Amino acid sequence: MFILIGGHPKGFEEPFNKSTKSGKVLRKMIGEPTKDVFCYFDLWENQGQQDSGIIDRIVINKLSNFLEKDYTLIALGRFTEKSLGENKIDCTYLPHPASWRKKDVLKLKSSLKKLVSIHKK
Repeated sequence: MFILIGGHPKGFEEPFNKSTKSGKVLRKMIGEPTKDVFCYFDLWENQGQQDSGIIDRIVINKLSNFLEKDYTLIALGRFTEKSLGENKIDCTYLPHPASWRKKDVLKLKSSLKKLVSIHKK
């Protein structure tokens, strides 16, 4: 399973809510997440926590549990990747879905397709 990790839920209860730009882009690229391929995850509960960059110990434990189950953690965006790295959480970087650069969005889309094809094997 691939855990797609973002910042905070922007006032919604679910990560990458379909009402946000990021949620719309991800769902357009991969459809609704299937429980056996992708799972959406937020590092922080609100903007203040995200601005601090500090990841709560409970969240670190959840991420560590994912790694123990051989899930792949995918940081969407450099800030998320940096925060995970500072907490010694192994992850793979992909561009954030709300990126303004077309090449980043294309890289994200092609990478997600590759992950789905890997999972199907």
